[in-house]
Amino acid sequence: AAGAAPAAEGAPAPAAAPAAPEAAGQGPAESTTITIPDIVKPELEHIHACDSIAGIIPYNGTVVGGETPPGNAFGICRFGDVRVTGITITLTAHVYQVRGTIENRIKWGVQSLGRTDIAGDTDADITAANYATVSSDLTPNMASSGGRPPRTQFWADDLTQRHELFHANDVRGQGPGAATAAVSWVSSQTATDVAGVQALVDQIPNRVVRTIVAGMGEPAEVRAYGDGAGSYRARANSIKTKGDAGTYH
Repeated sequence: AAGAAPAAEGAPAPAAAPAAPEAAGQGPAESTTITIPDIVKPELEHIHACDSIAGIIPYNGTVVGGETPPGNAFGICRFGDVRVTGITITLTAHVYQVRGTIENRIKWGVQSLGRTDIAGDTDADITAANYATVSSDLTPNMASSGGRPPRTQFWADDLTQRHELFHANDVRGQGPGAATAAVSWVSSQTATDVAGVQALVDQIPNRVVRTIVAGMGEPAEVRAYGDGAGSYRARANSIKTKGDAGTYH
C-alpha cells in the first residue's frame, strides 16, 4: 500500500521552538533589587495607644438643714446631691491627671405631722390627763428599727432632729470611702482622648450614691434609733415618774 514518503536521507532536523515571552506582571529575575515609593497614611497619624488615668478627686460632704420631709415622715435625710466640681484634665507622660472635688450636699429636715412637741419633763403641754400617753409615745419600741417611738399624739422635735442629724453624719462618714471607690474605678480605666476621660468622670456621682445607699436603708435606721433610744427612754421615764407622783395638773 502506498504510504508517506520517507524523509530525504541527510536532511537537517527541525529547529527548536523559541521560548515564550515573559508573562505580563511576572516577578523580576533572580537577584534583582527593586525600589518602590514610601508608604505613608496621614489619616492614621492621630491614632495612639490608650492613656491611663490618675484621679485626684477628694470628697467634701456638707450637712444642710431645712429640707422638707415627705408627707408621711417625721424627718428626711437626702444625700443624692453629688457633683464633681473644679475639674481639670492634664495629659502628662501618657497619663491623664484628673483633679477636682466631689461635693456632696446632705440635706435634712423634720416635721411634726400634727403631733404636739414635748421638749422635756417640764413641758407645759403635759397634764395629769395625758402624761401616760406622752410617756408611752416617747418610749422607744426596741422591736421597731432598734427603738422607734410610737409618737401617736406627741413627739420630740429635738430628738427627731438628733435622729436626722445622725443620718446626715452617717452619710458624711461613708462619703470618703464611697468617693475613693469611685475615683479608684476611674483610675483603673483608660481613655484615648479628653472626651473619653470626661465620660468616665461623669459616672462618679452615681457610683458614690450607689455605694452610700448600700450602707444605709434599715441598718442605718437601726443605728440612728439606737443612738437616740437612751434619750427617748430617759425623757419618757421621767415624765411617767413625775406623773405618777402627781406633779402634773
